[in-house]
This record gives sequence, C-alpha cells and structure tokens, in this order.
Amino acid sequence: MSVVPTLLRSVLAVVALCAVIATEGCKPPTPPLTAQEQQTVNELTQNMQTHCLGRFLIDLPKSIRGSTQQTVGYNHEVVIEVMGTLSLNEFNIRMGQIEAEYRAKKHSEGWPYFYSVSSPSPTIKLFERLESENELDDSARVIEGYKWSDDKVIKMVAKAIDVSAPKFQNDVLAKQVPTTTPQKRALLTDLLQRARSRELNDIPTEPGFCFEGGFLAGKADKEEEIRAVFDFKKMPDVQIRWSGDSHAQLDDTLLQRPGLSELISRSNGALLRKGVVKIPGVFEVEEWLMAGDMDQAGGKTIKGHYFKMEGNSKSGNPHTPFFEVVMENGGPIESTFDANGNYTVTPASLTEKEALALWDAVSKTIRMRPGAL
Repeated sequence: MSVVPTLLRSVLAVVALCAVIATEGCKPPTPPLTAQEQQTVNELTQNMQTHCLGRFLIDLPKSIRGSTQQTVGYNHEVVIEVMGTLSLNEFNIRMGQIEAEYRAKKHSEGWPYFYSVSSPSPTIKLFERLESENELDDSARVIEGYKWSDDKVIKMVAKAIDVSAPKFQNDVLAKQVPTTTPQKRALLTDLLQRARSRELNDIPTEPGFCFEGGFLAGKADKEEEIRAVFDFKKMPDVQIRWSGDSHAQLDDTLLQRPGLSELISRSNGALLRKGVVKIPGVFEVEEWLMAGDMDQAGGKTIKGHYFKMEGNSKSGNPHTPFFEVVMENGGPIESTFDANGNYTVTPASLTEKEALALWDAVSKTIRMRPGAL
C-alpha cells in the first residue's frame, strides 16, 4: 500500500516559527521524560548496532529490523542487490537454471532473447540478454552479473546498447547511438571482482562503499547512491530511512527552503525543532522536526511525527557525500478492519518525547567511516 503522509505533500522547507532564530536554529529544550517514557527509550537505545551505509556509519537500535527495502546504484549505470543465502554448489545450480531460462525465451518477433554467458572467475557469472521480450528491436540489452561471496549472492544489472549487427549499418538512428555492451561487461566484471558480502558487524576499514549485506571496495570517485528503510517489528509505524548520493548538489539547504507554513497548517502540525547540527567532517548538517497529522488507510489520520536531517546539501561530491535521514512515528501501516469492515487505526507507537529522544540517540551517531575515502 502506498500512502503518502500529509507531512510529505509539499517540498520540505522551513519557515520562521521562532521569534528569533540564531545560527544554531530554534532548539527549545525537550521536556523531561516520565518514568515510563524513560523506560521505553532505555529499552530502545541501550543496545545499539552500528550500520555501515555508503561511506557513513550510523547506530540504530538492535531491535530494528534490517533494511526491509534497499536500492543501491553505481554511477547511474548499475543497480546492485544482495540476494539470499546459497552454498557455492547451490549458486552454480542456480546459474545453470538462469541460463536455461534465458535460452528458452524468444522475442515476440523471433529474435534471440539470450546472447552470451561468461565466467570471469569461478564465483562470477555474466549474462547478456534482451531488455525484454517485446522490445521494438534487439539493440536494447541487459548485462546481468552474479557473484558468490561467503554463501551470499551479489547481483548487478546494467543496461546496454548493441547496434553492431549488419542490419543496423544503414540505420540513421543506430548511427547516433554507440554500442556499449563491451564496456558494460567490463564494468560489471570490475565491480563484481571488487564486491564482497558483509555481515552487519563487519565494518570495513579500507576505502569503499557499504550497503546492507555487501561492500564495494574502491576510492570515492564515482557517483554512489543508496536508499535503505528500517522499521521495528513491534512498532511498524516507526520507520527510519537513509538516503545517500555522492554527487547530489541541491540549490539550497534544508533550512533555506520556503513554504513549510502551509504544510504545517494543513497537517494541524507544529514545528518542534530546527537548526544546524555539528557532525565532524560533514558540512551543512541541518535538522527539522515537526508533529502533525499522518495519513492512514481509509482517509483517516493520526497524530504523529516527521523528523528530517540533511548533510552536505549544497556540497555533495565523492568526498563530501550528500545524505538525509528521516524518521516517522505514526507512519502508514498495513490496513486492518473492525467487525463492520471499517478501517481501524492505532495511535502512534511513541509519545512525542520518546520520538525526540530516539531521534537524538540515532541522529547524533552519524559519522564518516574512518578510512572510507
């Protein structure tokens, strides 16, 4: 179910809701927690686990589930995925099955669907195939690579063009598009050779790019993108999202964006805190925290919270990568119904003070991984 919270219906921005805003922003003191709230926060934060995301580290509660959704990209060319656990023998069997499946497929016009398979090493397999069985011609290709690494499988996919066949020699459009299949095969071979699987507690010390379940060794010189979503099994409405892009350069920082007053008003919300956050080695780090109505199924809403932090917003590059962290309390969850078939809603799992305390415990741990660059 895709439900966009009321708080996200506009471009995030900040308006002057404090009478006077200093350089550090508006940071009213957080009221003390009750005994029950303190117990809840202690249970969440007493055991934290370091996660390596991109070239950053962040500590999250151990009770949080591993990334339920993850998107990893390299240089706008390659999509990276960590697949399930397989022994080397099972990996080889699965590669044979994939090859057989691709060989059996045909394009709707009769062209081959499968073009080649290669093994740069005993644990790496590369397939070249059509992008789909219904392409207008057979020039749109996909290079699909797999690597077995310590009982896990890393998959990489890159789109390519191949107009090397004689039939394209007199095609005006084909002459404007170069064949890229050899370069993409070489790129995936290089990336797969540099990639390895990684357990959660395996924090690399050498230069490279982390994602959940894997690591790509190498200096910071290309565009790297990662998006990961974490939630709690016992608190499904509480979600922490990480986004990173080593080349994103926005026109403004989080606190420079206008137009939030209407957003706050529409969501019956209130700005809780905003300001500059100091993180060693990271520039332009700002946070913006608000409370308001959160959309639920059936057009219902509940009171919840939306917190956001951005770093390196205007200076994103391989050595100062852009990142953002978002936490929702009261986010949309799977629909439930009462005896009459009506949508039911559950209050947000955390109180406002609990949400603020969890946010502070998590966001203040963000740092560049030593040796990452």
